[in-house]
Amino acid sequence: MFGRENVVFASLHQFPLYPGTGGESRGNCLNVPLPAGTNGDDYLRAFVPALERVLASKPDVLAVSAGFDAYKEDPIAGLKLERATFKRIGALLAQTKLPRFAVLEGGYSEDLPKLDESFLSLINEAVQEVVDEHMGGVVAFAALVEQPVPTVSRRLRRADDGKGTRME
Repeated sequence: MFGRENVVFASLHQFPLYPGTGGESRGNCLNVPLPAGTNGDDYLRAFVPALERVLASKPDVLAVSAGFDAYKEDPIAGLKLERATFKRIGALLAQTKLPRFAVLEGGYSEDLPKLDESFLSLINEAVQEVVDEHMGGVVAFAALVEQPVPTVSRRLRRADDGKGTRME
């Protein structure tokens, strides 16, 4: 994503940790390296300005790569976020009122289903609002996007063939 004018990327992550990248920011990529032991309050103090920087670019959509390896019980990483922190992050993202989606990046705790629920319930509420408003409540599509988001978002259409929604 580095160097793409239509993308602003922000990553908050433990550093150093495998694979050892993300120690510094450059161009459109904001890296916020955090030391092992970072708790939820400290994480949120770093998250809010990162989100503000992304929002300053006036995005059409937020893509969220949800890394639950920041959870305090994760067996690999050393960040100390609690379930309530993930819920707060979800709430902050929902408050943007932007269309958004999330994908699961990492996380290896047995509590992962509870963490997903805390975070994604707020993401899903916003997704359902967009679906209800623009697609009549139908969600059944997937697409690999290779063009700028504004072009793609204008091309989403409800199919009249009764097979759901598709990308044209």
